[in-house]
Amino acid sequence: MTIATALPRHRKTAMHTGNTALRCFLFLFASLMSGELMASQSREATSIPWPQHDDDHRHWQLHWQLEPATGLGQAQIILHAHDGRWYRHHQPIAISPRQRAGSIQLQLEPGHWTGSHGPLDRLARRSLSHLEVQAEETAIVKLELLRSPLPATAAEEFLLRLSNDSLLIGEHFIELRFGLDGVRDDQRVELVLEPDRHIPAWFARAERGPARFHARLPPDFLASLQAGKAMVQVLQATDQQVIWRCPWPQMPGQKQESKHHYAARPPWPWLENASSQTWSLLNQRQGQRLEIAPAFPLWAPILRWRKDWTGFAGFQTSSHAMATALDARLSAGDWRGAIELLPAAWGKEQGLFHFGTHPLHQLHGGRWQQPQDLLLDQAGQELLIDHAHEVLARSHWSPQIVEWQMGWRVADDGSAAQRASLETLHDQLKDLVKRYDHRPLRVYHPALLPFTQQDHNRHWSESGNIYRLELDHQGLANLALSPDRSFWEIDQQHIFVRFHGSGGCSVHAWMIDDEHRYYRQELGHLQGNGRRQRMVIDWMEGAAWQPEGHQTPWQLGRKRRVRQFGILASADEIEISPTNRVLEVDPGFNWSQPLRQWPEVEWHWLHAPETAIAAWQPYEARFALSREVDNPYDPQQAEVSAELNGPQGQRFRFPAFWIIPQQLTLDGNRELARPKGEGHWAWRFSFPEAGQWRLRFQALLHPHSDAEPVSAESAWFTVEVAPAEPTAQLPVERSADPRYFQTIDGSWFYPMGLTIRSPGDERQNILTRGYEGFPGSRHFEGLGTQAYEHWFTQLANAGGNFVRIWMSPWWGALEWNRDWDGYGGLGRYNQGNAARMDRLLELARKHGIYMQWELLNHGMTSETVDQQWHPDPQRGELGSPFNQLNGGPIRHAHEFYSDETAWRYHQMRLRYIIARWGHAPQVMAWVLSSEMEFTGAFWNEAYNRRSGSDHSPTLNAWIERNLDWFSEYDPIQRPVTVHFSHPWRAAQLWRSLSRLGFNYSNAYTGYQRAQGQLGHPRSGLGGALLTYLRTHFPSWQLGRPTLLGEWGGHWQEQNSAVLEAEWHSGLWMQAVLPFAGNTGFWWWLWVDASSNWQRLQPVRQFLSDDDPRGSEMLPIIPRIRPGEVRAHIIGSQGNGRIRAYAYLRGLDTNDLSDSLRTRAKDEHAGSAIFQVNAGERWRLRRYNTSNGKVVDDRLLAADEEGRLEVHLGHLTFDAGFKLDRQDPSSDAGNAKQQ
Repeated sequence: MTIATALPRHRKTAMHTGNTALRCFLFLFASLMSGELMASQSREATSIPWPQHDDDHRHWQLHWQLEPATGLGQAQIILHAHDGRWYRHHQPIAISPRQRAGSIQLQLEPGHWTGSHGPLDRLARRSLSHLEVQAEETAIVKLELLRSPLPATAAEEFLLRLSNDSLLIGEHFIELRFGLDGVRDDQRVELVLEPDRHIPAWFARAERGPARFHARLPPDFLASLQAGKAMVQVLQATDQQVIWRCPWPQMPGQKQESKHHYAARPPWPWLENASSQTWSLLNQRQGQRLEIAPAFPLWAPILRWRKDWTGFAGFQTSSHAMATALDARLSAGDWRGAIELLPAAWGKEQGLFHFGTHPLHQLHGGRWQQPQDLLLDQAGQELLIDHAHEVLARSHWSPQIVEWQMGWRVADDGSAAQRASLETLHDQLKDLVKRYDHRPLRVYHPALLPFTQQDHNRHWSESGNIYRLELDHQGLANLALSPDRSFWEIDQQHIFVRFHGSGGCSVHAWMIDDEHRYYRQELGHLQGNGRRQRMVIDWMEGAAWQPEGHQTPWQLGRKRRVRQFGILASADEIEISPTNRVLEVDPGFNWSQPLRQWPEVEWHWLHAPETAIAAWQPYEARFALSREVDNPYDPQQAEVSAELNGPQGQRFRFPAFWIIPQQLTLDGNRELARPKGEGHWAWRFSFPEAGQWRLRFQALLHPHSDAEPVSAESAWFTVEVAPAEPTAQLPVERSADPRYFQTIDGSWFYPMGLTIRSPGDERQNILTRGYEGFPGSRHFEGLGTQAYEHWFTQLANAGGNFVRIWMSPWWGALEWNRDWDGYGGLGRYNQGNAARMDRLLELARKHGIYMQWELLNHGMTSETVDQQWHPDPQRGELGSPFNQLNGGPIRHAHEFYSDETAWRYHQMRLRYIIARWGHAPQVMAWVLSSEMEFTGAFWNEAYNRRSGSDHSPTLNAWIERNLDWFSEYDPIQRPVTVHFSHPWRAAQLWRSLSRLGFNYSNAYTGYQRAQGQLGHPRSGLGGALLTYLRTHFPSWQLGRPTLLGEWGGHWQEQNSAVLEAEWHSGLWMQAVLPFAGNTGFWWWLWVDASSNWQRLQPVRQFLSDDDPRGSEMLPIIPRIRPGEVRAHIIGSQGNGRIRAYAYLRGLDTNDLSDSLRTRAKDEHAGSAIFQVNAGERWRLRRYNTSNGKVVDDRLLAADEEGRLEVHLGHLTFDAGFKLDRQDPSSDAGNAKQQ
């Protein structure tokens, strides 16, 4: 056996001690002294703190200064550790007469210090707290400690130290513990066994005794003795539920009993393996049954962490408890798994062991602020390799380990320096594993496997060894890989295999596609002669992939996303007493040169263009092309569109889109989207005017990176377009009076409805559970579009015509993290959600509903409020696909609004939205994002700045860019705007961006108490709406319509009584104030549960034929002449018209007392005084707010001072009023004279 050590780290010098016997010098250690070192009363002691974070520096110079000397004496130098241990320097300070100051060289080497627990070792150095000088006869008044330059490199020789406990015999391994004099204990040491077998060693302290080097040898190295018992239990995973059975690490300052904060994140993060399932082919001769088993777990040992956490001793010292737990796990025979050499948690910004709490972070004494900084520093890389070396040294003996993984992921900023550093780290890990172990090292780092590139050399394993697959007792072996990427550029793979053992075996390749469909391809047969043979995996059109467990045939599009891929071996015979049968697979897959034949592009019509249709009716054509591309959503790969010539000489183009037809079915209590055909192209349009239109289709394709682009055109088609039908839904636009909307035929349009963000909202469960038989939010989440079918029916029957819907990751979004099933990552869209939005469009068309779609929700680009930017396992949040941690192009959310790559993906998604749904008038408006003050750009530049600025130039520029884009590409030119949660935010934005389609924010009365905004708390909903209109969004000044985005009590804390009061009164308040519509009420599940849809009907009746355009309406608060009961009245007044709503005080806040309700039936509420011109006659109509019917219709005359008095009478408990100025010659029909 040879012992090798690195002097310096990357050089190895070996001392051979004989071929068969281990020669060593045995040192017997005796305690130098026991008990504590006591200072006599005659000594004076002075101490200074020991410099922290200088654990590796061993040469210091101590300067001292005395009071006037009184005689000769000595001073002892003592080092103290945090755990109470102490160490005395071998050479005291000698003080001569009249000496006032001096210095002494201190070396932190074991031979220079002795103390209560043996010599000063590395672990002791890393726990030093202070240095003390004890002087005799005199007092030291000043100490100063300075770093000294490192001495010349020591001679390359060492002495092996063994003691009577140096050999630990276990059941699974033999551990050798030894000291090395002349070797720095932070150097890497290995044992070299003949012939050429390397065993890594690590330096650590056992539970008791000094720190030494440790190395683990195979159990057959010496005779096996009785195994010891494990000291602690380790975490286990059962059905993906994490169970922790070790002491919890305690964060600094935290009480021990506060365990629940980390119940989901134990000290060793249990991470789901990249392949979530393993597919095995069982009983091949009995029907070829497939069995799905859980994949092996992935373990990430955290051996080193901050010393101020319970159980840890700093990053350069391993935790004994964690190391013992690792040993116990590895010794258990009931598991097979993988080990992360560098925990992935260290590169994250969330979780218990994220980099912000790491001992190497600057906040905790380290040198680095970001994981990227650590990567770029050679010293940082050495620390990472040290950790990986120890994990490997402690674990390599275990046969249960299937593979090693790099684990640690750091966002790639695209720089050459970072990429080179990352590859250097990767190469060091690869060499480390290759030197000490035969199992593969997997690397799934997004920067090493970029999702936008095909890097086949780094596709699978970075180990230099081949895979050895041992066939089990059934004669089966399976190699499972999880590339989860496109194989589009691959025509063939050439692999090299050998089979050792009796008989022969059949070899198959298998793959799982985006829809989790399993395919298998037979590769050939091998004899057990160990001869190397090449096999070919075919990925071209017509490849012999056979479906298993389903009937969908394999087609070229299946390789657009290969989730899993592997090799399956099946022996010819099942042996009762199986021998060792092994299939070797060379992991260096060879990718063949392109073998494709390039056919001409042909059009295959699935639904040919029709020849006749009415204007504004949906028109659709579907077709397939004989040439395909990897990503049909990317116009740089496939630009497919139609060229149109209109009857008035119009000429323009409109894009087609890629569609994979889906079938929406209710499976149990959940709506599922399942493919029901192959992907193809579709083109949708609504012809805007009658006449003869001509169109033809054009395609420009880039099928492969190594092929020239190809183009093709279809024949011309003629379509006769008839005038729009009277019942057709027409597009909505801003009217000539910019405060209101109209349809394109000039008719006034008043949107009326509420927010139905997505099928479910957990916050509303507390409201709806009081209604017997009404299911909770999860029920409606499961129903999906069927829930909207119910709600749209209710809304339309009540006179509503508008809903607000979000396209969010949990409902309706196209693009999100590919780890969320159904999503494909950046630039590849969720066809299930697209089918759901198609269905909403059908339902809206059926019921006459207009929809406003929020194209992003704020959490998607937020790192703070409702953040979805960063992965957060505790919340089940996967993080944005734009985030570099997930392989995206940018690091922070605010960069989404300025980065050009992010903009390219953003406009790709907008293009798909326009192509698929831009033809439909039922989509009334686009909103770029919800609650934009919480998104990255505004948060950084305005919301979170102490300067008081409320302006984000970056966000403004991004919005302008979007407005330009929609202006160029939206065929209907819909209103486009943004949404803010707080109406008092972004005043400069609302006033500077004149092209925004409408004003849009929230008016929760909860703001009055929580933020002191939207009026005094006693002003209620009326005060909130008036402040919203007058102060923040005066449409008469901003020159565009004003709508409510959300309202209804408090945004989170609710009760039904408050909502009942606000829902009723708020609908009427919006109706009489100069809002452009009646929208935004948030609590849709409550409206349904409480059967409150009918509240809309009376308001719709009140507004019937009440076109306000051109009347210059402004909000008013008329003067009240008090009556016996107190009332409020608000409204608006313009050219010859007044609209008002009167209500008893407290009605809108649910503060209407029972006594007031009783009195209101018998007592008068006084009068409302409106100011008009003297002598004018006005027609008054009073409306019952419960049914929308006119209960009083009369003529009134203003007095000589222009006061128009309206008697409110018995107000039970509110009323709506219309007052219209009369022409002097008019008799106002049936109006009564007063």
